[in-house]
Amino acid sequence: MAELNKETERISAEEEYEKLLKQIRQEQQHAIELALTLEKERDTLQAIMESTDAHLAYLDPAFNFITVNSTYAEGSGHTKEELIGRNHFDLFPNPENEAIFKRVRDTGELVEYRAKPFEYEDQPWRGVTYWDWTLTPVKDASGNVIGLVLSLVDVTESIRAKQLSDALNDINATISSTLNIDEIMQMVVVDAAQAIGCETSALDTREGDEWVIRYVYKFPRESVGAHFKAEDVPFVELAAKTKEPVVINDSFTDPRVNPEVQRRYNVRSVTVLPLIIREEVFGALFFNYHAVQHTFTDLEIDFAKKLSSSVSLALENARLYESERHIADTLQKSLLVIPEKIGGIEFGYLYRSATEAAQVGGDFYDIFELEHGKVGIVIGDVSGKGIEATALTTVVKNTIKAHAYEDGTPALIMAKTNDLVRRVSSPGTFVTVIFAVLDTETGKLTYCNAGHPPAIIKRASGSVELLTKFSPIIGAFSGMHYRSGNEKLKKGDILIIYTDGIIEARCNGGFYGEERLVKFIKSLEPTPANEVPKAIFNNVMRCAGNKLTDDVAILTVSLEGERNA
Repeated sequence: MAELNKETERISAEEEYEKLLKQIRQEQQHAIELALTLEKERDTLQAIMESTDAHLAYLDPAFNFITVNSTYAEGSGHTKEELIGRNHFDLFPNPENEAIFKRVRDTGELVEYRAKPFEYEDQPWRGVTYWDWTLTPVKDASGNVIGLVLSLVDVTESIRAKQLSDALNDINATISSTLNIDEIMQMVVVDAAQAIGCETSALDTREGDEWVIRYVYKFPRESVGAHFKAEDVPFVELAAKTKEPVVINDSFTDPRVNPEVQRRYNVRSVTVLPLIIREEVFGALFFNYHAVQHTFTDLEIDFAKKLSSSVSLALENARLYESERHIADTLQKSLLVIPEKIGGIEFGYLYRSATEAAQVGGDFYDIFELEHGKVGIVIGDVSGKGIEATALTTVVKNTIKAHAYEDGTPALIMAKTNDLVRRVSSPGTFVTVIFAVLDTETGKLTYCNAGHPPAIIKRASGSVELLTKFSPIIGAFSGMHYRSGNEKLKKGDILIIYTDGIIEARCNGGFYGEERLVKFIKSLEPTPANEVPKAIFNNVMRCAGNKLTDDVAILTVSLEGERNA
């Protein structure tokens, strides 16, 4: 019986062993199948990740790289072997992004960002890059986050394209706001350098056979005025010859540069733009990098080409303006020349243009000696500007002066002038003018006002009178009737005549106006006649915020002797 029991126990133990062995084998098989499944899933995941242009990375909850696709590896600047197993924030430290990763891991929420800027600390030469990115949590059946999928799309090129396009528009608007060549050049040096992101910038002008630094941005100020021969800057000579930008990514080895000069200024990379006026290269604009070598992108080169064209056009316009302005200024001054001194009277005058445009204004004045101690006084305003207005101004001034020597009354002289202007001027053109004759011995003032703002007399007593006898404007209609008025100018009185730019200056939404002008003249302390125009003008400018809406001319006359205004 005992032997039977032992045999039974032995058989039972063998069965248990076989059963356990079978279980172990089944578990081993399951493990092998699971490993194969995981490997297959990993291969499938890898295949899926490689099938897209997006930068994809799969990370564990501690943010270690489990796998990445080739696009991600290339975009990160590392190989797959350098990434897998490493912690994301050991390679790319960024506290703000790390906080976002932790939030996604802890809450299971998905986050998306558009055009998020990023700088690689280990690759500073890349500058700022921009990414659209999504961080997606991977969860198990229980909802626990077991990993994170990071998906990135590099949008740097489109962002930079928009930035450079906006910058070019801003630069165009800025340089179009002035016709001053110095302002244009300095603004371009600064604004373009900031737009393209270079470290320094300079603008050289071609002077004879040399290039001279004239304007700089973050470049040593002492470098301004430095001269360079052609052999010092062969790449600039190349840009001038081809009239195209020249790009030097490595100025220490590029055969198109003089390495000694580049090392002297520690320029590692440079692009130079030729500046052209009327097919002639007169200058060059430089974008420089010093700390590290920079590879200029197609976007930056395209920006440089467009900028070169814009600047060249702006400078050509500015130089054309300077030439026209010189002619206009010379012509305007010739229309406003009056004697330095005339016996028996003291006088003052002032002219200011309301615009920088190279156009001659229609405002004019004149004062001249006649026989028997008489003086002719003229102030007027021709409608319009430019050459036509200038020609008509000359006609009016010379006609009035010629007839004044015939000793006719101001009214008769105005009538003759009107008939001539009507014949020689284009329809719609007209002139407002005051012509007065002052007898310096008696003080008798005879005047004719053809549609002009009224003359003002500031009496020595301090009172103010307006000369209100009016006649029609000149040049609008033929055969018009003109009337003369008479007044008496005593010693100490001042005659003040002006153009409508004074009373039509804008002050707080309204005109400066005749009433304000009279009030100011009345308030003037005793002032010499030659100082009154400036006093009036300064008061107008204070009221108008230093902005004129029209040209202004002022002429003041008093008899020699006591001065009072």
